[in-house]
Amino acid sequence: MTDEIKRALHAAVLRLLRPLVRLLLHHSVPYETFADLARWVYVDVAEKEFALPNKKQTASRISVITGLNRKEVARLQEMTVEDNTGAIASFNRAEKVVTAWLHEYPKAGNPRRAATLPLEGEHSFAALVKLYSGDMPARAVLDELLRVGVVRKTETGDVELLSSGALVPGTEDRPALLTLFGEDTTDFISTYSHNILASDENKFFQRKAWSDNIPIELLIPTKALARRRGQALVDEMTEELSKFDRDITPSIQGTGKARVIFGVYYYEEVTDVGTEVVTKFVKEAE
Repeated sequence: MTDEIKRALHAAVLRLLRPLVRLLLHHSVPYETFADLARWVYVDVAEKEFALPNKKQTASRISVITGLNRKEVARLQEMTVEDNTGAIASFNRAEKVVTAWLHEYPKAGNPRRAATLPLEGEHSFAALVKLYSGDMPARAVLDELLRVGVVRKTETGDVELLSSGALVPGTEDRPALLTLFGEDTTDFISTYSHNILASDENKFFQRKAWSDNIPIELLIPTKALARRRGQALVDEMTEELSKFDRDITPSIQGTGKARVIFGVYYYEEVTDVGTEVVTKFVKEAE
C-alpha cells in the first residue's frame, strides 16, 4: 500500500468513525467495548475471507494478517457476540409481504397503492403472509406492520396498507432503528468497498446529487423535495425489482439466490449559520 493510499484510507476511516462514535457515546458504549468488537471483526473477517486458496485458515496466519497475537486470536474466536440476524430477517420478510401486496392486489385506479384486504380468507392478508413470509405467523407480521405504522386496521376489521415504502420504525423503537442502521450502513459501505476494488465494468451503481450553498431557510423545501422524489423512485424500483424476484414472480427461471439493494437517502448539514440567522436567533432569545 502506497503512502498516498494509506493517508487517504486513514482519513476516510476517521470521517467514517466520527458519526459512529457519536452514536456509541450517546448510548454510553465505552471505548473498550468498541475496541473488543473491532478486534473480533478483524479476526472473523481474516478467518472467513483471507484464507489461502485450498488451505484451512490457521491462528498463526490470522495473527500475521491482523497484528493480534495468537492468544488474543484464540480468545476472540471463543468470544460470543450478539447477533440480530433474526430481527433483520423479520423486517425483510415483512417488507416482502408489502411488496407482494402491491404486486398482487393493486388498488383500482391507482396501481401504485394497494387494495384493502380482509384479515382472513382466500384473498386476504393472512393468505399473503402465508405465501411470502416463510414461516412467520400472520399475526406476528400484522403486529410488526402495525407497530411501524405501515398498515392500519379499518373499522370493519380489514387491513389497509398506508405506505408502499420500506419499513421504517418510529423514533420510539430504538432497537429496531439500530437493527436497520446496522443492515443499511453495511450495504452502503459494502457498495463503496466493492467499487474501490472492482474493475470499471464490474462496479455497482453509485451516484449522489449535492449542493453546498443553500440558504438555511430553504432546507424545508429541499427536504420535502427529497422525500417526494425519493419515495417515488423507491416505489418504482420496488415494483420493477419484484419482476425479477422468484417469490413475487414464480415464473422467473435461474439458479442460486442473490440480494439486490437500491437505496436512497437525504442528509443536510449547516456549515455556516450566517449573520442574518444569528441576528434572528438573538432577537428571538431577547
